[in-house]
Amino acid sequence: MEKHKAFLIACGNASQYGNNAYITPQATLTDGLLDVTILEPFTVLDVPSLAYQLFNKTIDQNSRIKTFRCKKLKISRSKSGVAHFDGDPMMTDHVVNIEIITNGLKVFVPREKEVKEGLNVLQKAQEYVNGLKQLNDSIFEDITAKNRTLLNKNKELLKKLTKRD
Repeated sequence: MEKHKAFLIACGNASQYGNNAYITPQATLTDGLLDVTILEPFTVLDVPSLAYQLFNKTIDQNSRIKTFRCKKLKISRSKSGVAHFDGDPMMTDHVVNIEIITNGLKVFVPREKEVKEGLNVLQKAQEYVNGLKQLNDSIFEDITAKNRTLLNKNKELLKKLTKRD
């Protein structure tokens, strides 16, 4: 049993978190093993090189990183707390057991790719931003209309209160 002081422990059978952040750059989906990356505590001065290496598939070359492969892993920590499973936070006990289940996921895919032709990443990002803008505009219009209604009611009340009999 090895002991490590860790800021972060990442276990993966794929090489990246997503968005081209390669936390386990040597991982492969077909070897039946978990790739484990342990990031030891670090200083602010380490952040630029860690960030660069994370996005350039070389984080496993950093001196603050320890890596290994296994089928099962038992992580013991001083107290229970949050762990992230595929990006989703979940409360866990002070002991976390992780195991790879070979052929544990069945995936069905369409016969033909259903991809919008000619859309690159920037165009997809622009579509996303445009959708957010439309949502924001709709919320803004709704708030404006409600405020206008409240102002009109307040004016009516003020007239009634200031009316002299």
